[in-house]
Amino acid sequence: MIEGFVPIHRKVIYWEWYDCPKTKAVFFDLLLFAAHTASIWRGEAVKQGQVITSVAKISARNGMTPKAVRCALKRLEKSGSIECQGASHFTKITLLKYDLHSLSGNKGRAKGQTKGKPRASKGQTKGDIQEEYTEYTEDNVKIHKGSAFDLLWEAYPKKMWAAA
Repeated sequence: MIEGFVPIHRKVIYWEWYDCPKTKAVFFDLLLFAAHTASIWRGEAVKQGQVITSVAKISARNGMTPKAVRCALKRLEKSGSIECQGASHFTKITLLKYDLHSLSGNKGRAKGQTKGKPRASKGQTKGDIQEEYTEYTEDNVKIHKGSAFDLLWEAYPKKMWAAA
């Protein structure tokens, strides 16, 4: 299941392939479809930052010819951004610097609830839960503690747009 978000720093505009639309499209496609946790696909181990796909699938998703996708993959592999391992029915692609684009390595990552535990304590209501995770600023702006936004906000310490 695909969930969450992938933060992309503005420094990406200085990346060597940023001005090549097809290579950039293939890289972002791989980044968005990369596994964010380890899993198994048809008996094949898939680590965090890996994608099991094919040239045909990438081609269809991006409206590109298979030749253009293969060229983009070769460029990305040559520059050290990805590593490709071909198999008979699929290609396993590893994003070599996936941790730079992932929040999973950052502290403050939200953890799931322990298995077997009820979601709410006896007598706990929706209002109690909401108050526990809600905070207000001086300007009466509602902030949800522990949200995905908070993780992103902590990941980027230079908040130039914040009020002085």
